[in-house]
Amino acid sequence: MLAVGGAAARAFDRGWTPPAPVTALDETAAGIATALAWTPRSCESVVLWEPDFFARRTFRAPGPCPQTSTGRGISAVATDSRRVVWLAYVGGNTREYTLWTATPTQRAPQRLRFAAADVDAPPPLVLGNGGESGIPYALGRDVFVIGPSGARVLAWRAPARVTRLAVGAASVGVLVETGHLLVVPLKRGGRVTDLDYARGFVRAFRVAAVGAVVETPSGIELRRASRATPLVKRPGARLAGFADGQLVYTLGHQIREFLRSSGRDALIRRGFAPLTTEFDRRGMAWVSGRRVCWATRVFVDPGPHAGTC
Repeated sequence: MLAVGGAAARAFDRGWTPPAPVTALDETAAGIATALAWTPRSCESVVLWEPDFFARRTFRAPGPCPQTSTGRGISAVATDSRRVVWLAYVGGNTREYTLWTATPTQRAPQRLRFAAADVDAPPPLVLGNGGESGIPYALGRDVFVIGPSGARVLAWRAPARVTRLAVGAASVGVLVETGHLLVVPLKRGGRVTDLDYARGFVRAFRVAAVGAVVETPSGIELRRASRATPLVKRPGARLAGFADGQLVYTLGHQIREFLRSSGRDALIRRGFAPLTTEFDRRGMAWVSGRRVCWATRVFVDPGPHAGTC
């Protein structure tokens, strides 16, 4: 039955092949945002794919896009399922970073922020994983969350420079350069939870109602203020997402599923490098080589799946 179910799941995977390499990926609900690289024939761009409606919309910042000495492109993209936000960079010894946003109904990109830094310095702007509550970004220590309507729903100052962000469970997770992972409620006046990690220990994370799901050098764990519970004890495991006790992660060319309720750990897909995966309550998006794929959550299951969709 597993073999039959796996084959059926693979038959329902959807996908498309973009005209340029994918440089960033984010998924929220049934909205998949992909950033496409600059090529001599086309500027860097962002594509919002809505598999439920078989729709793809492409967004590009205005103006020409000449090649530069240290390159140009899009380093991060985020979506709340309809709005997209992307972080573009361009320049030589001084690199310029611009944060843009657009929606299917307001397709002309709007500039949100601009900052510049030495090409070898950390980016002054950070864009995090989007969620249904909004899209987070940071400028230095200052954290902002854009709500689904486009209005700002949070402005908060972190105790140190922000290095990574993610929205989930009506909160935003904020990783700062000291190593601390701070969970900040989007509701005004809520209590901030400080998860004290060593500098450089947190590699990725998602915020869930049960706590923060954190990728570390030794695997993936569920972290609360009082304790840490190992979920996946596999060095090299890369967190893709967590929803209702279902954890999806990648290990080499494998996409795997861990169920917190039973402890089952199973292979659900194989991909080709470079492999990037995002998972949430609606389903799973992944980039396998040059192919962008999506599976609705009911078909995110184990079986004899191939490497393409």
